Amino acid sequence: MRPAILALALLLCGCAAKRALQQAQVLEQSAQLESAASAYLEAWDRKPNSLQAREGYARTAQRLLDDRMSAAIMSYRMAGLAEGDRDRQTAVDFRERIALKGIDLRWNQEVDDARNEAKNREAEARYQEAEAELRADRFPEAIALARQCLQLNPAHKQAPFLIRMAEAEPLYREGLRAEELGLWRQAHERYTAVSAIDAAHRDVMARMEACRQKARFTLAYLPVQQSRAKRTIMGFEIGSGPVDTELAGLVQRELLALKDPFLQLIDRGSTDVVLAEQRRQMSGNYNEQMAQAGKLLGARYLLTGRVTRYDDLLKRDLEVQVQLIDAQTGRIHLSEQVRAAKADLAREGAARLTDLAARRIAERLRGFAPEM
Repeated sequence: MRPAILALALLLCGCAAKRALQQAQVLEQSAQLESAASAYLEAWDRKPNSLQAREGYARTAQRLLDDRMSAAIMSYRMAGLAEGDRDRQTAVDFRERIALKGIDLRWNQEVDDARNEAKNREAEARYQEAEAELRADRFPEAIALARQCLQLNPAHKQAPFLIRMAEAEPLYREGLRAEELGLWRQAHERYTAVSAIDAAHRDVMARMEACRQKARFTLAYLPVQQSRAKRTIMGFEIGSGPVDTELAGLVQRELLALKDPFLQLIDRGSTDVVLAEQRRQMSGNYNEQMAQAGKLLGARYLLTGRVTRYDDLLKRDLEVQVQLIDAQTGRIHLSEQVRAAKADLAREGAARLTDLAARRIAERLRGFAPEM
C-alpha cells in the first residue's frame, strides 16, 4: 500500500511543478517578472533537479537585477549621489539574496561608473562651497568642506591647497597683528607655523627674517670665578676642580640646543679671553664689571654663572647663582639659584650634575624677549 501512496505523491508533485513552470513561462512572456520569478522558484522547489526551472529563475532574476541597476544609474545621473546610493544598495541586496540560491547574477559596471561620476560632481560642489567659505574668511568651514571633497574624490587637485591656505591664513594674520604690536617672537612663531604648512604662503619667509633681525639679541655666558668652587665632604673642603670651565661649555651647548632663532651666542673662545682681561684690569662693582665685559664682547646680554656649592663625591649636589644682565643698561633681568642634586639625575636623564645644571640654566632663557 505504501509504495502506491508514494508513487501517487510523486506524480502529484510532478504535476504541480509542471503547472508552476508553465505558469512561470506565461508570466515571463508577459513581462510580469516578479511573479514569474516566484513561479519559477516554486517549480524549482517542487522539482529541485529541474534545469528548466532553475534557468528560468536565474533568467528572470537577472532581468529584475538589470531593472534595479538601471534605476540606480538613472538616480546617480539625475538625482545625485545619495539617491543613487540608495537604489544601488537595493540592487546589491537583491543580488546577494539570489546568490544564496547558488546563482551568481552579472553586475553592470555602468552602475559603479555612474557612482564615481556622481561622487566627482558632489566633490566639486563641496570644493566650490569651500572656496566661497575661504573668500568669506570662514576658515574652519572651508577646511571641513574641502576635506569632504577629498573624501569623495581623493584625487582632487585643488582641495589640498585650499586646506593649506585655510590653515595658514589665520596664523599669518595673527603674525601680522603681533608685528604691529612689536611682539616679534610671537609674530615669528606664527610665521614659523605658517611656513610649516605652506612655505610659499605670501611673503612669510621674508617676514620671519624681518622679525628675527628686529628682535635678535647677542648673548655671552661668563663663568664667575671670584671664589673657586670647592669639592666638599660633610662641609670639609677636599680640593677644587675646573667646575666653572666645564659648566661654561655645557651651558653654551644647551643654549644652542634651544634652537632659538633670536639668540646669537658669542663663542666660548671670546668669552675666555674677555674673562681673563676682566680679572686683570676691571674694577668697580660686579654689575659694572659684567656690563663692561659685555661691551668688550659685543654682547647685548650677559648670562653669568657663579658656582656656590659643588659636591660630586658624597652628597652630590651643585648650586649655581645665575644672572642675566643687560650690558647696555646694567639692568638685571634674571637672578636666581639653579640647583642640581643626585636624585634629579636619573629622573631627568642627565649623566652628571653639570649636565643637569647647564640644561636648567639654558631653560631660563627659553622664550626670552629682549627689550627693544
